[in-house]
Amino acid sequence: MRVVGSSERQKQATMFENVSNLAELAIQAVYPNVCALCGAATPTAQRALTRRNLPIRALVCTECLERIVAPTNTFCYRCGAVVKPGNYTGKCQPSCAQNFAFDRVCPMNFYRGLIRAVILRLKHEHDPLLANVVANIYFAARKRSLEAFQPDCVVAVPMNWRRKLLRGGVNAPETIAKELARKLGVPNMSSFVRRARATAPQTAVEWSNRAVNVEGAFKIRRSIFGRAVLAPFDCKRVVLVDDAITTGATVNEIARLLRENGAQAVFVAALARAGLGGIHNN
Repeated sequence: MRVVGSSERQKQATMFENVSNLAELAIQAVYPNVCALCGAATPTAQRALTRRNLPIRALVCTECLERIVAPTNTFCYRCGAVVKPGNYTGKCQPSCAQNFAFDRVCPMNFYRGLIRAVILRLKHEHDPLLANVVANIYFAARKRSLEAFQPDCVVAVPMNWRRKLLRGGVNAPETIAKELARKLGVPNMSSFVRRARATAPQTAVEWSNRAVNVEGAFKIRRSIFGRAVLAPFDCKRVVLVDDAITTGATVNEIARLLRENGAQAVFVAALARAGLGGIHNN
């Protein structure tokens, strides 16, 4: 057995410290100790090269967290509208949105202020780090609701390939869905849902025509990498990810498609609920 002398141990310790310092510099380049949303300083987290689950408070400052997340019971669980305290438990009215194909919608906040700025940045910039940070914030804020749903998979609202190409291959819901699937420990099955045709952006369409605009716009992909999959969503409980919902027409059309293809239940995970009017308008 080879005996390591004290001088050699010291050299090994120095080498390990140098490697650790380099690793810390590399991690700081990706995860700096500043808020990912506003740039303010955040508490220094204990870092490790193999650690993927950095604390939210090491990535986003307390003030931004308070501004970006609204309480779960603020929203109607069927349509996402504001629930008036003391009226109806979890719903804005007794007969709320019975025609929706999804079972629940769970926004993180109103489409205003900081969350609006974040969503617009995600739409127009290639920033996977920001998308991952937002996914982690959503998971931390809505973990109880997500786990109570007991999902089997996660699906993102797909983007038309031409529009995605023009945006540099970026579709924020896909990045968020990937991270949420990892957090939940379930497959990310976004590749099984595709846009069958290009549609006008929902923001450019009158509210009354939005359901018509996306009708038949999505299809289930039956073959992935040359392997046929007959019923990918049969008996699955699906988390459907979108950045912002207004009328719910897009997520409802996808939820309807998932239901027709055997999905048992659909939970809409949205960063923001837009179009609420009054003080909560855009």
